[in-house]
Amino acid sequence: MFSYPYSVPLIWIIISFITCHIVSIYCMSSHKLRILFVSILALFVLIIMFQFRYFSEEWKWYKLQRNTFSKELTYNIYKSLHKKLQNKPDFLYNYGAWLHHNGYYRESLIVLLECKNRYHDYNVEMLIADDYRNIDAPNKAIEHFRFANQMVPCRFLPLYHEMLIWENTGDSANARFVAKKILEKPAKKTKEPTTIKIKNEAKSLLYKYKLP
Repeated sequence: MFSYPYSVPLIWIIISFITCHIVSIYCMSSHKLRILFVSILALFVLIIMFQFRYFSEEWKWYKLQRNTFSKELTYNIYKSLHKKLQNKPDFLYNYGAWLHHNGYYRESLIVLLECKNRYHDYNVEMLIADDYRNIDAPNKAIEHFRFANQMVPCRFLPLYHEMLIWENTGDSANARFVAKKILEKPAKKTKEPTTIKIKNEAKSLLYKYKLP
């Protein structure tokens, strides 16, 4: 109940069952039980009616994820669904990620910042950082890559992308500083190809900008 108070239907069923059981203790007469039953039934009908509009939109989203539409059609469907599902963090993440991977970086940034207010994790932060990098905002990108690194300190990718940004902006001093951090950072999986690649690139960068 503390972790998923509103998003899991089973929690609502359990809460309703417990509430009815407690209330029924105080409503022993058949007359009171009838009133209780009718009231609960009416409440469930109202909830179902209120939620029905979301069910249809979620079904459209479900089909969208499992069908191959054209880029333009997918974009238009996501945009129309956003108006109805903007309070669902998982939809916002999925929508923002799709925009990012299809080159709509500014729109992706807007959606992911909206998602961040409801659901904030390492993947969201990495996508936001990469959106900023692609719209030529390196300082904001570095800020978010650093935040992602703080969220999951064992990952190498945030430091790697920060190193590349410093190098691309011509700041070899900061690029070297981050490269050293990468090489000094212990790896949980020393033979993982991505980790090996990142450490090798850090070594190459240090050699490239080696001070006399």
